[in-house]
Amino acid sequence: MMKTLALYGLTLAFFFLSDTFQLPNMINTYGYKPESGAHSAKITFTNNCPRTIWPGTLTSDQKPQLSNTGFELASKASLTLDVQAPWKGRFWPRTRCSTNAGKFTCETADCGTGQVACNGNGAVPPASLVEINIAANGGMDYYDVSLVDGFNLPVSVATKGGTGDCKASSCPANVNAVCPAELQVKGSDGSVLACKSACTAFNQPQYCCTGAFNTPETCPPTNYSRIFEQQCSQAYSYAYDDKNSTFTCSGAPDYAMVKVVRIEPTGGTLVDGSGPCPIVDCVLAISNVCPSNLVATNKDGQYVDCYSACDALKDPKYCCIGDYSSPHSTGLPA
Repeated sequence: MMKTLALYGLTLAFFFLSDTFQLPNMINTYGYKPESGAHSAKITFTNNCPRTIWPGTLTSDQKPQLSNTGFELASKASLTLDVQAPWKGRFWPRTRCSTNAGKFTCETADCGTGQVACNGNGAVPPASLVEINIAANGGMDYYDVSLVDGFNLPVSVATKGGTGDCKASSCPANVNAVCPAELQVKGSDGSVLACKSACTAFNQPQYCCTGAFNTPETCPPTNYSRIFEQQCSQAYSYAYDDKNSTFTCSGAPDYAMVKVVRIEPTGGTLVDGSGPCPIVDCVLAISNVCPSNLVATNKDGQYVDCYSACDALKDPKYCCIGDYSSPHSTGLPA
């Protein structure tokens, strides 16, 4: 039985999706044969944004690292990794990376090896994380988006198929835009590249949930973690933010391609105002909320797209034509 995980993150830099499920020969590729009854996960990374990023990977619990622990991913490029279950680990995007005097470094989420490969090192905070635990208990997969180590780019993980909730989890907002000055990490050009967690910034027990604050009762949300929560309600905003942040799926789910649109101005000013022009994105998984009468499916009955009401129902009041051709004539809520 094969499980497939697809991660996608947009808004600023990286997009993960799964569009292939054919496993390679595990003996030839990795030098070992899967145990009887074991299954694999195929994780495909696709950079659907205009600039290069460098994803990093880390396997937890002192288990062997994946075949690729860090790599360059140009805009529109893809790379697939195979994971033998059970497996637990995390992924993150690195940005503004370069090599100087033979040493590779990144301005955000660097893993400190001096190489593109992270080789068992985690990300230096702040870093947006996708955490996955495959076949943890009775074949159940657990996954989440975490801002416990801060934020550098919007990220998301989405499933298709399987049983259980199997919902998408995401941090679709640009937290850097609302990051308090004391948490900001700035680039040489003065732009905010990342936002530290309060734990990373101040290293105090009340923010890190350590010492006398090491239980959910003694470590409640803070004003800083609430900023993350307000922007990304599905993500872990601090260590004990469990209520709405952990997602589950079982039954060998697969993962649909997610189409994402990004409009990024390169200059200009706001109408009737001044300041930087905002970025416009659509990064949420609409499949989770698409009404059944708007769903487009393929020949196998699987979700493909979500129609507009006009395209699906061909009704003048939804298409704003005929007697409904003005903003005040539809009779529909704004």
